[in-house]
Amino acid sequence: MEEEEESCRSSPVLQPNRGASGQFDVSLPARHLYLGELEEEGQIPMEDEETTPTLPLLCLPDRVLFPGETLPMHVQNPHTMLMLRDVATRHRPVAIVTDLRSSSQLREMARPTKEELSKVGTTAEVVGMRLEGEDYTQWSPFLTVKLLGRQRFRLMEIFKRVNGQMEGRVVILPEMRLSPPPLALSPCPPCLHSGALVSRLVARAGSVSPFTLQQNSRHSQVLKRSQISGSLCQVPAWVFSLHDQDYLRQEVAREEMMRVGRREEASLDLLPEDTISLSYWLSRRLPISDQEKLSLLSIHCPTQRLIQALHILQGLNDLFCECGKFITKKAHLFSMSVDGPVASYVNPGGHVHDTLTAKRAENVKSHGGPSTEHSWFPGYSWTMLSCRGCSGHKGWLFNATQGGLDPPMFYGLCRKGLAHCHKPSRGANGDLVHPS
Repeated sequence: MEEEEESCRSSPVLQPNRGASGQFDVSLPARHLYLGELEEEGQIPMEDEETTPTLPLLCLPDRVLFPGETLPMHVQNPHTMLMLRDVATRHRPVAIVTDLRSSSQLREMARPTKEELSKVGTTAEVVGMRLEGEDYTQWSPFLTVKLLGRQRFRLMEIFKRVNGQMEGRVVILPEMRLSPPPLALSPCPPCLHSGALVSRLVARAGSVSPFTLQQNSRHSQVLKRSQISGSLCQVPAWVFSLHDQDYLRQEVAREEMMRVGRREEASLDLLPEDTISLSYWLSRRLPISDQEKLSLLSIHCPTQRLIQALHILQGLNDLFCECGKFITKKAHLFSMSVDGPVASYVNPGGHVHDTLTAKRAENVKSHGGPSTEHSWFPGYSWTMLSCRGCSGHKGWLFNATQGGLDPPMFYGLCRKGLAHCHKPSRGANGDLVHPS
């Protein structure tokens, strides 16, 4: 045990080698194999924007779902089980909203009012499901399910049914796309849009042909003309840059490369192409509070949503426990899943954890022995971690159980209970100094 605690205290920085043999398959956690075999469900059609369907309502505390995000669940509530089985059979979506009530209010077991729910939410479809214990050979039956976020909505009205279920009349929110800037004022002319990585590819080729020289010269002339046109416009050029899809996509890729290292430069090619998908992709990967997530989900314009998410990402720095103890920083976060450094996983008790994977963590201590049961990361054992300051649960230390598996260890930190600071002030003991 002392050796485990010492490993947490020293916390060596990991250098995941993405190309070496034995590298962990990051596609495995996103498949949630620990849930076992699930019966796959067919894809349901999207709802038309600005329509007002009445959908079954699923109210989840401490949970904000984005379109494109996977949500695993173990459900034991009979009303919720019946509702999810019904929507899967009828190929209907379910409306997921955030229950804003406090822990003490949730313990009262009363159904929430409309004012106690978030104003915006996301429809979701059942993509996998398995019912266990229906013959009551166990203590009680439960439903294992995977949901996939689909579309944003605004909650208009709720209905409480006599069977214990809730429904909500919602309006499907539109994605308000911006028109492209005038061609002459675009910071990235179309000839550059079609090959954003031209210069990088030419550099890698190690040779320059007359064709590439002529092409680069032509691109330079177009770019120069756009800069001249932009200088004559009353709107500054940087305004157009902020709303240019290719520019924003490259800014996201640059932030990703700064975090994971230049060895993953190809990650630019894995980013979603369209602004809508990219804005959700980035938003759900941020280690931020539910209120900040709801703020992003409320934005109708995907370009504005992407700009705001990028601004949050660039401002993130250190992550602290709520008691003020420093835990980790943005530079230590890395991806153990294709879903990114922040992903949702469910434990056997049905509690869903937003988990940040980090190379290094400080001011945490381990307790209990390692276990491989229900491990979210195949090939790794987990040991529980708590804060050295307040003893609150902070996550898990994962250690490889197979020789040569890379990385050999990492930290899975609970997003709930962590506070991020843009420019934190540190005291002499390294704790966060709260402004008076």
